[in-house]
Amino acid sequence: MIRIGQRKYLNDANLLDIFNISLVQARLFYPELENQEFIDCILNPDNYEISSGHKNNLRSRFKSQNDSIVSEFLNRFCQENYDLFWNLFKDNRDFSLRWVNSDLCKNKIVMSADILRDQPGFSMRPHIDNNQVVVQSVFNLIKDNDSATDFYSVNARKIYTAPREMHNGVIFLNSSGAVHGIENPRSIRYILYAGLTVTLD
Repeated sequence: MIRIGQRKYLNDANLLDIFNISLVQARLFYPELENQEFIDCILNPDNYEISSGHKNNLRSRFKSQNDSIVSEFLNRFCQENYDLFWNLFKDNRDFSLRWVNSDLCKNKIVMSADILRDQPGFSMRPHIDNNQVVVQSVFNLIKDNDSATDFYSVNARKIYTAPREMHNGVIFLNSSGAVHGIENPRSIRYILYAGLTVTLD
C-alpha cells in the first residue's frame, strides 16, 4: 500500500504559471520491505546490471527476473497502484490538457517499476523527463539516505528536496516545470523507481 501524504504545488513567483511542479509526498507500506530475504536480495550487488544511458556506470538496475520475491513485488506494485498514479493529478490542468482530453487512450499508458542501485558519485543534472513519461515516483528502500531527488525552478534555483527517510518518497507529474536531479556523493542508494509511461506501439 502507498499512503499519500502532503500534496505540494511548487512554483517560482518570477516565472509563468506553466512552470509549476505538482507532486505528493508518499510512504510505502508493504510487508516485503520488512522481509529479510527480500532485503538480502536487494543488497546483493550480483543481482544488478548496469543501467544504460548513465555515464560512469554508477547506476545499476535489479535483475528481477532472477528472483521471484522481488519480481512478484514489482508486478503487484504496478497492478495495485496504476489507478492511484493515474488519478493523483487528474485535477491538474497540465495533466487534463495533455492526457485526459487528448487523443491518447488510457490503455496506451502502462506502469512499470524497477529497483535501482546508485553508487557514491552518481549524479544526474537537473532535467525534465522525456515526453513518454506521464507520472514518476522515487522511493528510498533500505535506509535513510544522505541524498535525495531535488526539484528546481527552470532558472536552476533549488525549491524542494524529496524525503530522505526509508520507505518515503515522492510521486510527481511530468510537466514543463518538473525539473529535477540528484547528487549522491557518499553512500549507496537503493530506490524504487516507478511510473506511468506511454507505449510507442
